[in-house]
Amino acid sequence: MKTFVLTYVYITDDWRRLNVRDRHVHYLRRLTDTGSLLVAGRLADGQPPGAILVLLAESWDDARVVIEADPFVTEGIVAAWTLVEWLPALGLLAPGFDTEASQPGDVDRNKTDERAASPE
Repeated sequence: MKTFVLTYVYITDDWRRLNVRDRHVHYLRRLTDTGSLLVAGRLADGQPPGAILVLLAESWDDARVVIEADPFVTEGIVAAWTLVEWLPALGLLAPGFDTEASQPGDVDRNKTDERAASPE
């Protein structure tokens, strides 16, 4: 599975967005249940209306199919979206990854250094 970051830019019509929100949230919960959605959330107040979602999919085209089925997209709430493949390397969403260790030819940094582990 590949990881994708999706950004939504919403229309500014709050009333329309609120009328579709429950279907959108229900759809996102189904994606979460199937393991396709890692995290999603709207942008904070004071920024243009929108959201960021992190998806898992086999390909960019598969992720696009997921996006195009979102009620916010089908109902015209999303004015624009962008999708990029993302290679998480550090942090809570990327346990076990290390940018240094992920380079070709690097050593396995998950192995214990016996010198550091043995008491003096």
